[in-house]
Amino acid sequence: DFPFERCALVFWAEEKRHAYREFLEEAGFKEDMKMYSFTHDLSAFPENIPDPGMRRLYGETDPVSEGTDEKEETPGDACFTVQAEDGCEYPVTIRKIDILDPAVRKAYLKANGLGFGIPHSEDGLVFRALKWGAEVYACVTGQDEKLRILSAVTVWPEKPDGAATEDIFCIPGFRRCHLTSRLLLAVLKRLKEAGVHNAGMNAYSQNIPAISLYEKLGYKKAGTLVSLIHED
Repeated sequence: DFPFERCALVFWAEEKRHAYREFLEEAGFKEDMKMYSFTHDLSAFPENIPDPGMRRLYGETDPVSEGTDEKEETPGDACFTVQAEDGCEYPVTIRKIDILDPAVRKAYLKANGLGFGIPHSEDGLVFRALKWGAEVYACVTGQDEKLRILSAVTVWPEKPDGAATEDIFCIPGFRRCHLTSRLLLAVLKRLKEAGVHNAGMNAYSQNIPAISLYEKLGYKKAGTLVSLIHED
């Protein structure tokens, strides 16, 4: 259900793997985009947060809510309140959402499309949840049919003792509220408490604002990936 009218075969390769890349280029693949891989050493978290503002925000961030049933949540359960770009204040809760619930998944895909410009593949989202054990954590406001997902991150385990923190987004209108920062800080704290030693992620090289945020949170660049694409 990818929205583009475009069919292509794409491989990702580590930039330093020259022989592999040359093999693909000889087969007709062309370099397309670059992505940086990042890692976060949770054994030193939160002391290794380099930015003073983020350390202060960490102290103000409540843990992830254990409630996953949106019908049981009330506005009074909100962790904090933010003022959006429309001037209105919204009560916000950070919690794990049930991505297998059709109504919740619909709200997530709508927000994901706003955050990235194109929505995530619904099949891919369900596959990750069922096969990889992926969980989605989000900053949410409202409940039931008025549930709005403002920011989210998808987490899944990686052997031997790591976790991926991917598909991070925040919808327009809420991007100056520190929602993604609060969300990631809360999720990293939860992962450390669960015994996870390292959190990893990837970010496109041209996404400078996101990279700056991740580095302020303590993520460190670990490598560079290159996409090679073949269109026919």
